[in-house]
Amino acid sequence: MDLLTPCVVLASYAEPLLDGRRCIVLGDSTSPLAEEIIARGARSVHVCDPDPARAGESAARNRSRQISIVPFDEADVSVRQGAFDVAIVENLAAAEDATALLGQVRRALSPRGTAFIACPNPDAKRPLVPDRNSSRTRSPLGYYELYDKVSAEFAEVRMLGQTPFVGYAIVDFAPAEELDVALDSSLLPTGAEEPEWFIAVAAREPIEIGAFTIVQLPASQVVTSGSDGTLAEDLRAARAAEARTLERLAFVEAENAKLSAERRRKAETKERVDEVQAELEARNRRIVDLEARVAKAEADLGEATASTETLRERAAAADRIEREYTAVQEERDRLEQSLAETKVEATSADKEADVGRLEELLRERAEHIRKLDAELREAERLGRELVKELATSEIGRSGPQADPRQPEAASAENARLRADLESAQWTIQELENRLDHALRRTAEDGRSDAPPAQAANGARIEAESPKPDGAR
Repeated sequence: MDLLTPCVVLASYAEPLLDGRRCIVLGDSTSPLAEEIIARGARSVHVCDPDPARAGESAARNRSRQISIVPFDEADVSVRQGAFDVAIVENLAAAEDATALLGQVRRALSPRGTAFIACPNPDAKRPLVPDRNSSRTRSPLGYYELYDKVSAEFAEVRMLGQTPFVGYAIVDFAPAEELDVALDSSLLPTGAEEPEWFIAVAAREPIEIGAFTIVQLPASQVVTSGSDGTLAEDLRAARAAEARTLERLAFVEAENAKLSAERRRKAETKERVDEVQAELEARNRRIVDLEARVAKAEADLGEATASTETLRERAAAADRIEREYTAVQEERDRLEQSLAETKVEATSADKEADVGRLEELLRERAEHIRKLDAELREAERLGRELVKELATSEIGRSGPQADPRQPEAASAENARLRADLESAQWTIQELENRLDHALRRTAEDGRSDAPPAQAANGARIEAESPKPDGAR
C-alpha cells in the first residue's frame, strides 16, 4: 500500500459485508480504498469522484476490470437504483448538498444494502493520518448533526467513532495456547483518544457488525505521515495546492477546448467564404461569357435579318420579272393572232402596214426581252451569292431562323424564268421566220419592191434579237 488515507480502515471493518458484493464509493478516486475493497473480496467497485479532472486521470491509470471510475453525476447514480450492496461515503462534509447525496446513496442500495458514511470530527486537533482532501471540507458535521441527516434517509442507523490507536504490542513468540488479547489504556488520561471520524452505519433493516475492531496500520507510513506536525501541515498545504492546480488545469483545458473549437469554426467559416467567393467569381466569368455570346448572336441575327430582307427583295424582283415575262408571252400570243388575222383578211397594202407595225413591235419586244434577260442574269448571280453567304454565316442560337428553302426556291424560280425566256426567244424567232416567209409570198404575188425592205427589216430584227444559250 503506497498511499495511506484515514478511510482505508473502512475496507477492513466492512470486510464481512464485502465478500462477493457490489460496492459503490463516493469520494477521492486516487484513494487506495477501491483496491482494498477488491482485495477484501468484493465483486466490483464503482467509484464516483466529484472532481471530473481527477476522475479522468484516475480512470486513465486504472488497470483493474473490477473497478470503474467516473465523475460523480446524479443521473449516473439514479439509473443504478438498487444496484449496489455496500456504499461508502468517504467524507460527507465535502459534498455540496449532503442531504441530496444521502438520498442518492439510499436509492443506489439494494433493500438489504448497507451504507458507511464518514465525516470528520470538528473537535479533532491532530489526526493520526492526515486527510488529503481536508481543503475540500466545507463544514464538518458534529455527532448529532450527522445522525439526524442519516436517520432522515435510513430506518436503521448505528453511530461509530474512528479513534487513533497508537502503542506497542507485547507478544509471546511461542504461546502454549490461543492468544488472549489484553488492552491496556491506562496511559491515556481520559482512557481513549478523541475520535477523528464519525461513521454512521445505515441500512433499511437491522444489521450485525463488530462493536470494537482494531486495525493495525504500517508504522512506517503512520510515522512518516503523522509524527511531524509541521510536515503534516506542509503535506496538507501541498495537497491543497495540488487540488487547486488540478482545478485550474481543468479550467484551462476546458477554455483551451473552447478556443480550439472556435478556431476550427473560424477556419471552416473562412474556407466556406473562400469557396463561395470562388464560386461567385466563376459565375461572374460565366455571365460575361454569356453576355459576349448574346452580343455575337444578336450581331449574327442582324446579319441574317439583312440577308433575309435581301433575299425577299430578290424574290420580289423575280416575281416582277415573271409577271413581265407573262405579259410578253400574252403580247406574243396576241401578235401571233394578229399576224394570222392579217394573212387571212387584210389587203396587200394593209399587209405592208401590218408588217411594218409588226416589225416595230418585234423590235420593241426584242429590246425588252434583252433587258429582261439582263435582269434575270443579274438576279441569278445575286441569288447564288446570297445562297453562298447564308450557307457560310452562323446564325445566333437564340435568334429566329431564316427559312433555308427560300434561296433554293429563288434559284429554281430563276431557272424556270430563264427557260421561259429562251422559249420566248425561240417563239419570236419562229414569228420572224414566218413573217419573212409571208413577205416572200407577197413578193411573189407582184410586189417586187417590198420584199427587199421587208427582208432587210427581218434580217435586222433577227440580228438584234438575243439568241438563246447554245444557238448559233
